[in-house]
Amino acid sequence: MLIRITRYWDDKVLYEVEATDLRSALQQAVSAHADLAGAVLRGAVLRGADLTGADLRDAVLRGADLRGADLRGADLRGADLRDADLRGADLTGADLTGADLRDADLRGADLRGAQNLRLPTGETWDEYLTETVPALLTAGGKSLESFSEHWQCHDWTNCPMAHAFDAPTMEDVPILLRPRAEQFIQFFDANQIPWPLPTKDAKA
Repeated sequence: MLIRITRYWDDKVLYEVEATDLRSALQQAVSAHADLAGAVLRGAVLRGADLTGADLRDAVLRGADLRGADLRGADLRGADLRDADLRGADLTGADLTGADLRDADLRGADLRGAQNLRLPTGETWDEYLTETVPALLTAGGKSLESFSEHWQCHDWTNCPMAHAFDAPTMEDVPILLRPRAEQFIQFFDANQIPWPLPTKDAKA
């Protein structure tokens, strides 16, 4: 069947091809080095797709299934990735400047070297790891070194956040820090926060 990939702001056809599904059509477009800036891919099932180096600037990928997709070196500047499933996706070297990752599932995703990944809270991914996380962990008065034994735990009873604030439940985390604790748990459960934590000096 003929599949058309259109641009969201003016419905311009960016690429069209005979293909069995959108996943196949998109891979062919990427192979052809098509300019897919602004492509409408909302809710698309792109599981395991090879999108290496894809130009997906400002693409609408809200709710897309990108589990296991290869997005190495992809240009995702300004892309809407809200609610996207990125479990196991390889985002190594992808440019995520301005990308919206609210509520995206990043469990097992590879964010190493992702360029310009800026979180909804304003900081870059490197700033989050080297500045925000240490500040959050030690906000309750615990030393950073005391968290080592809590790093492999994904149960609240031994969670780093529970340890940080001696909190029996999330409701016991100080209210001003609760959104940050929830953000931490999202990335922690997705295995995105390494231990030991990287340092600012190491990033320099």
